[in-house]
Amino acid sequence: MTTLSSKILSQDKEHFATLAVDAVMRLKSCVKLNVGGLSVHGVVMKYGYDNDPHVLSGLISMYAEMGFLNGLKYLFLGIGEGDLVSQTAMVVGSAKLGDIGFARKLFDEMPARDVVAWNAMITGYVQCGEAVKGLELFGEMEMMGLKVNESSMVAVLSACTRLGALDTGQWAHRYIESKGLKVDVMLGSALVDMYAKCGDIKMAMDVFMGMEEKNVYTWSSAMGGLAMNGYGKKCVELFSLMQQEGLKPNEVTFTSVLKGCAVAGLVEEGVKFFGMIKEYGIEPQAEHYGCMVDLYGQTGRLNEALNVINSMPFTPHAGAWGALLKASKLSNNVEMAALASKKMVELEAKNDGAYVELSNVYADFNEWDSVDGVRHKMKSERVTKVPGLSVIETHA
Repeated sequence: MTTLSSKILSQDKEHFATLAVDAVMRLKSCVKLNVGGLSVHGVVMKYGYDNDPHVLSGLISMYAEMGFLNGLKYLFLGIGEGDLVSQTAMVVGSAKLGDIGFARKLFDEMPARDVVAWNAMITGYVQCGEAVKGLELFGEMEMMGLKVNESSMVAVLSACTRLGALDTGQWAHRYIESKGLKVDVMLGSALVDMYAKCGDIKMAMDVFMGMEEKNVYTWSSAMGGLAMNGYGKKCVELFSLMQQEGLKPNEVTFTSVLKGCAVAGLVEEGVKFFGMIKEYGIEPQAEHYGCMVDLYGQTGRLNEALNVINSMPFTPHAGAWGALLKASKLSNNVEMAALASKKMVELEAKNDGAYVELSNVYADFNEWDSVDGVRHKMKSERVTKVPGLSVIETHA
């Protein structure tokens, strides 16, 4: 009788495990497709699979991808303490959805924390704009003797990139080498991005050229870095080299190469690349249109820049009008500059900066009556000018 019961129990466990794995796979599909998640959760609860740690982790990831912070907190209340896998998933999900305070509370209450949990919390701080806290937490993690891995250093480099902290980024690079960490695609791309955005384009390209394996993000980071640092033609050359390698460009790649064209004043090339976007099955985004406005504007072709704005399949964003304004001022075209400034005011009615910009445009062209008109408009809209602040980074 005991043998028979054990056999049945064993079969039940195997059956449950199979169904649990199936539930996890379905949840992953829901995350990728962003559909059907709530229905699968209902089925999971109906058959009691939501107690399985891997299923629970899948549910947490699903709600994080769907942007349902309340759903995450509901799950948290239902699981009690949970295990390390589900606790870490909760930290990752909460941080990803911007509730960094809740994520830190969960993190601090965890009875045990592995490197995955620490990396999740550090990354959360960086993504929420608190890069300094992320670096501080990394320091705590290292002092505790935890083994730092590639993901840890990607988070550290991202923090350095956000802060523009080249010195700290260089230290991180030396640290990676001293620990013998493998510079894989993710870590290599993070290094390229950090060096490029912190202004050391030579080192960025040295890292790029030394990488054994590169993906589309690596190439895009290198191109974006070249454009950002004024090497427009080199950016375009790198795009051609990427095509020769047979890699398919993505949205970020086209943004990078279009910025390169704008920097170098390569209008014909820019028009060609903009036309290629749809050929790769990508719908041009606001940033792509903004790059084209900048490209035409920087070469003095203001009417064509305005035509790009008017041809956008969505409401033109402030960045596009800002690019036109900048170009109009360079070309001393007061009418176009005033138009661009007015559009920025319409889009950002409560932003004092837009009004100040419009006022400055009129002042640059000695149209003092119009300057007064802008000031009256600000008063009627109750827009107040915020005093400027200076931020000074100090190093010990």
